[in-house]
Amino acid sequence: MGFSVEPASGNDLMWVQRYLGENWGAPLIVSRLVRHRADLLPALVAWENGDPVGLLTYALGGGELEIVTVDATERRRGIGTALVRAAIDLAKTEDCDKIWLVTTNENAAAMAFYLSLGFEEVAVHRGAVDMARRLKPTIPKARNGVEIHDEHEFALRLRPPHLDPALVDRVAAQLRSPVTSWRPVHGGYSPATRVIVTLADGRTAYVKAPTAAVHGEWLRLELAQYARQLPCMPRVLFGDDGAEPLLILEDLSDGHWPPQWRAGDIAAVRASLAQVSAQSAAGLPRLADGASWADQWRKIKADPKAFLRLGLCSHRWFEAHIDRFIEAEALAVLDGDTLAHCDVRSDNVCLRDGQAYLIDWNWACAAHPDVDTAFWLPSLAVEGGPQPHEVLPDAAPLAAKVCGFFALRAGLPTLPEAPRVRGIQHVQLTAALPWLAHSLSINFDR
Repeated sequence: MGFSVEPASGNDLMWVQRYLGENWGAPLIVSRLVRHRADLLPALVAWENGDPVGLLTYALGGGELEIVTVDATERRRGIGTALVRAAIDLAKTEDCDKIWLVTTNENAAAMAFYLSLGFEEVAVHRGAVDMARRLKPTIPKARNGVEIHDEHEFALRLRPPHLDPALVDRVAAQLRSPVTSWRPVHGGYSPATRVIVTLADGRTAYVKAPTAAVHGEWLRLELAQYARQLPCMPRVLFGDDGAEPLLILEDLSDGHWPPQWRAGDIAAVRASLAQVSAQSAAGLPRLADGASWADQWRKIKADPKAFLRLGLCSHRWFEAHIDRFIEAEALAVLDGDTLAHCDVRSDNVCLRDGQAYLIDWNWACAAHPDVDTAFWLPSLAVEGGPQPHEVLPDAAPLAAKVCGFFALRAGLPTLPEAPRVRGIQHVQLTAALPWLAHSLSINFDR
């Protein structure tokens, strides 16, 4: 095989753009809810006799190389293999810990291909393609007669996974048994050490530790709420809110983690939210006092570019209704004296034996009892649950507040420390905007 693989240059840009259009339909690629403009990413091009015959685009960051797209003009000639091997060499040169990618559940050939190159399947993200389709509607719903719903994540580690030995020793000391193995927990929208450890005595536990100062403060806030020991909270095995905070919880790996919502699951979550809102929030920040929550639609009206770039509505539709959104938001009541989780989504929910457990409590605050339900409903609708207005009818002000929250933020630049946040905000906005329109009896024709 006479292929050479070279980094793409400026002279290759027109070909790259055309090739991506032919193979992907549009340069927007969504993986793990991160929105990539593949035509703007660094790329590797495979050449044969002076002609480009394959393309691999990638993203570097956080000590990792993600393969975003890989395509060849002809299959079964080794072009894809040459591109991926070149990407592996590049990742080593860049001193990356691993190289990884996602493919979709119907693509058995791609899965076999990556396994043959030494990659390991490390996670299956159920319903991830359904959510990505909200950001890129042209993603097909099926291929070759197979429905497409899930992302399968593959990774090749370039050095052994590392867990701070001091953390391992600390966990072993607190749980009074040596740690024999551990595995990372995939998920979450902000970086932190999250692992399931196995102990010599056979027990398992979930360990969470900060990777930056701000995460340490979040963990202290979370620990303060776990002290309530509510039925909807996992059992705390150890907590330290000192200079080096540490949280060890019971292992809920055997529970059911949505987004697949089974019969009774939604009712269980609502029962847990009722437990939460029955608690006093004395001493916690009041959600209504947050300056970033005020006048969100008014701020969007003053500078609508980031919102309109998302393509969820036309400029004409926005101009026709923005003043009504501002008026509705002004009537929203966020204030209250009861506890609110303030970050209810499926990734923070586990169901086991009829009980819904809520995790990640660092945003807990004092708020109106309907706040948690209102902010949960857009993601629930995206995941096949009821429409928000079916759960909270006659709630236009709260719909305006929730929708404004996502509309003000979803189109902003990606957060380097939490690259998936803008994507999930965008997904939630795709359900929140129709909810707001319905609540105000506005035809959502975009």
